[in-house]
Amino acid sequence: MLSLPPPLPPLPPVPLHLLPLDTLLWASSGALWTAAYILYIRASHHDGAYGMPLLALTINIAWEALMGSVLPNSRIEQFVFCAWGVVDLGLVYNTLQYRPPGWRRESWAAVYVAVQAAAAAGMTCLVVSLVRTSGGDRALATFVSGYACQFVLSWASVAALTNTGTTAGVSWGIWATRTTGSIAALGVQLVRCSVAPVGRVAYMGEPALVYIIASTLLLDVVVYPLLFASIRKHERVVGGCKVPGGIWAAAPAAAGGVKRS
Repeated sequence: MLSLPPPLPPLPPVPLHLLPLDTLLWASSGALWTAAYILYIRASHHDGAYGMPLLALTINIAWEALMGSVLPNSRIEQFVFCAWGVVDLGLVYNTLQYRPPGWRRESWAAVYVAVQAAAAAGMTCLVVSLVRTSGGDRALATFVSGYACQFVLSWASVAALTNTGTTAGVSWGIWATRTTGSIAALGVQLVRCSVAPVGRVAYMGEPALVYIIASTLLLDVVVYPLLFASIRKHERVVGGCKVPGGIWAAAPAAAGGVKRS
């Protein structure tokens, strides 16, 4: 069985003068990511294509399940993760319903189950390793594993745009809410690190984590919107389906716009 060391003492509470900022950032992050999930579902139904890349979706679900059941920091956070779990059902449905061209429903469902199982196993191993190597620091494990999810989503979202050459299943609203939600979550971490003992937050300076955070911000704030704007400018709607156009006409796959039963 996987065993975890006893948790370290909680970090010092946020001082009163920073509490309004901490609360605003925390609440904003949760609300913005909830909105992003809902917008993903809406865009998928509108375009007939799932928006959140498969790997990113399965990793996010695995992370939320672990944070809500094994490492919840508070009752409120546990409630938020449970609420996201309900919304995740809509994302999973759209992923299965609006599968890529050429896939049978049963085959695509089998792929989803396999990827979800692998993501659950991988995320569990990552979180357990983080807790063990940190001597029981749940806050470290929560942040690092959570930003690893953002890292995967950022890269996968850019890859999806360049692969399909269309914006099917995604929108400016999704980009804005998930990007600002991730920045708000990073803000919460920085506020809490500012009042924590240096030894407890030294991991924030580790090269691997700095790379994960910096590359995620670069992709979300600069690369993705530039690609999205270019693809949106050139794509066409044919028979209710988004198809790549202009310089994106030679994209490897065009997955948007076809609803498959």
